[in-house]
Amino acid sequence: MSLAKHDHRRDMVVADSNAIGDFYTCTRMIREPVRTKLQTVIREYLVLRVEMGRKRIDHAALEEAMQRSQQMQAQMTDLAAEAVNEGTPIAVPLTNTLNDLTSNHSARVAAARDDCQRASCCCCSCPPSCQRCW
Repeated sequence: MSLAKHDHRRDMVVADSNAIGDFYTCTRMIREPVRTKLQTVIREYLVLRVEMGRKRIDHAALEEAMQRSQQMQAQMTDLAAEAVNEGTPIAVPLTNTLNDLTSNHSARVAAARDDCQRASCCCCSCPPSCQRCW
């Protein structure tokens, strides 16, 4: 059971990182200045995501990181929409890879919260009864 959970978590991390990388690759094919703006947000997003995964953080820091992550996803969505509206020929792959990025992030968050609830603990040190986390 424990090994299966570990394998599942690892698979989710790989899928998440691949989604970020695929989206970044797509951005290389859109026109400036949107390309540079979008790539900058993706790099900042990646740094935030790596930091979130590397250390145990308290509730306030986790909430702040999650809000920042959502803001960055909104920025990426706005910039991708701008590229699509400008007539980028890769509108479908750009949109699909952005959807993969946001979906994988949501799946990892949901899985982490589910694991924490079952273990009666929380990665942000809140009890399962905490309405802000659960």
